[in-house]
Amino acid sequence: TLTEYPNTMFLNKIYRHEDIYELQQPEYRYYCDLVKDGKIEVEYVKTKQYGRYFIKNPKMRSGCAMWRKVRATLFAETEYDIDAVCCHQSLLYNCVKDEGSFKFLKMYIKDKELVFKSCSIKQKCIDDYNIKNKDILTKKDILKNLTTRLLYGGSLQNWANNFGFDIEDFKLSNEFNGLINDMEKARNILLNPQNEKYGDMVVNIRKQIIETEEEKFNEAEEKRCEKDGRLKPRKFDSSNVKIPARKVVSILLQELECRAVM
Repeated sequence: TLTEYPNTMFLNKIYRHEDIYELQQPEYRYYCDLVKDGKIEVEYVKTKQYGRYFIKNPKMRSGCAMWRKVRATLFAETEYDIDAVCCHQSLLYNCVKDEGSFKFLKMYIKDKELVFKSCSIKQKCIDDYNIKNKDILTKKDILKNLTTRLLYGGSLQNWANNFGFDIEDFKLSNEFNGLINDMEKARNILLNPQNEKYGDMVVNIRKQIIETEEEKFNEAEEKRCEKDGRLKPRKFDSSNVKIPARKVVSILLQELECRAVM
């Protein structure tokens, strides 16, 4: 449980701001209404053995999950927003640094500008995205977004589609392409079940993913049978479950991050 101390001067109006998505406004208002004597206690829980913590009360949008403009407004005068430098890339590197050379991954962690400086994105495309989404992202922000996506096995094309870019709107540097190769190599090492340090955890995370899929399957079957009383529930077959590597890596790094800060 964390205690947050938002600036009470803004609590009665901030959730009405036009830049906050309409569907999220009730979550901000719920949070603001729960603040008493200038503070609010927010409980975070784990829903599974491995992975990140989530807000126990899903009706609220706490300081951890807030849009950064809102968080800055509510906490700028009393709190520091501390962000681990290249958090998940650093965790990944520390997991595999003794397994080979990761020149560009190490370069990114030390100074991402060395990787980004020769990359280009048309400024008009960045401006168009920010206007459409009421944001203030820079080239650096957008490239950081790409590194996170690629770390978890996402695609360059999906990133470009998300930001409305065509292939001629951006160009990646040789250093950035080297980073992509380093992250892929590191992921493969990390996901090896024979890995002495993390192999058991990887195996258990895979089991957790299958158990989660089984829960979803059984719940869906129950609803299907309730809808038509003549039906019998089908049995879950774990062999039909495809486990994306990016999902295993994501959960593993989230777990390591939680252990590092708790």
